[in-house]
Amino acid sequence: MPTKLTELTLWHQQLAKLISMPEPVEFMPALMSALRQWFNYDTGIVFLFNENQPINALYDDYPAEGRDNAIAKYIDGMYLLDPFYSYFDQENDNEGGVWFMSQMAPDAFEETEFYQAYYQDLSIKDELCIFLPLKNKQTIVLSFVRRHPQGSFSTDDAQQLATLIPLLISLFDKLELCSKITVKRNAIHNAFESFGDEQLTPRERQIARLILQGHSSKSLAKELGISPSTVKVHRKHIYERLTVNTQTELFMCFINHLEKLVD
Repeated sequence: MPTKLTELTLWHQQLAKLISMPEPVEFMPALMSALRQWFNYDTGIVFLFNENQPINALYDDYPAEGRDNAIAKYIDGMYLLDPFYSYFDQENDNEGGVWFMSQMAPDAFEETEFYQAYYQDLSIKDELCIFLPLKNKQTIVLSFVRRHPQGSFSTDDAQQLATLIPLLISLFDKLELCSKITVKRNAIHNAFESFGDEQLTPRERQIARLILQGHSSKSLAKELGISPSTVKVHRKHIYERLTVNTQTELFMCFINHLEKLVD
C-alpha cells in the first residue's frame, strides 16, 4: 500500500493516466502495474465473466513458456471446475469482494481433477481474486498469484485491496468490454447443465457437478442438506449409470461430453 509521499504521488499519477485510457489494451497492463503499489504478486490475470457465456482473458503477464497450460487450457474449459468460477456462477457476489483460494476451495480440493490435472502444475503458493460486478451482468475478476518463496497473501493485503473496489468498478465501467464469443463456444457453458441428462436424474446431475468440483461426501451432505450415506448411494448410482468406476473416469466422461458440444 502506498504510504510515503513519493509512493502516493506515483499512485495518483498512475490513476490519472488510467482515467484517461479508453482502450482496454492500454488500460489492463497499466492497471496491473499500478496495483503493484499496493502489494507484491508474481502473476496477474484479468478475466471477464459474462452470465451464461464462456469467460474471456483480457490480460495476463504469464511467461510465454507456461502460458498455454495456465491460460489457454483454463479458458478452453477448465474454468468450469474452478472454485472461483463456481462462486460467480452461483450469483453470490453482487457487490464485489476479495477472496482467497483457501476460502473458495472445497474440503477435498487437492483431490479434484481441477487441482490434479491443472492447478498443481502451476506451482501456485497462494491465489487472491477481486470480484468487480459491472453493468449488463458482467463481472471482472482480477487474479493475483504468488509462488515460492514469496509466500501467502495476508489478510492486510485483502483488506487494502477491498478499499479499491468502488474505484476499480468505476474505472472498468467506463471501458467498452466486448466479449469475443462465438456460438460454438457458447456450448461450453451448457456442459454441466446437460452432462448426463439422458442417464441421470436432475438431483444426480447436481451431485455429479459437485463431485467434479471436489466436494467430499461429507461436504456434499452439508451442501445439500442430506446424510453422507444418501450421498454415497447417489454417487454409486451416478457411477453405474455413466459406466465409470472412479472420479477420474467421471471427469474424463465429462470432458468427452464437453468436446462433443464444441465440435
